[in-house]
Amino acid sequence: MEATTTLAYLFGGVMIYAIIWIFYKPLKGLMHLAVRSAIGCGVLVVFNLFTGITHISLGVNLITAFITGVLGVPGLAMMIILKQMI
Repeated sequence: MEATTTLAYLFGGVMIYAIIWIFYKPLKGLMHLAVRSAIGCGVLVVFNLFTGITHISLGVNLITAFITGVLGVPGLAMMIILKQMI
């Protein structure tokens, strides 16, 4: 392998490491929100399985999943109350 090729690979590796180091915290926060939204989506799906008993259903979309995932049970309760008021 030539010296220029070795230097190119070394430079590329250092650049990839630098990019990961710079964007690690913001991407970690976004991944945290994405996981919480996915959990909120699962909670809404399970909640809608009991629609026959409770006669209350909530739409499963990005906004409701985000609210349920981030706020948890109080967010779900808030959406149920808002649904009953409308």
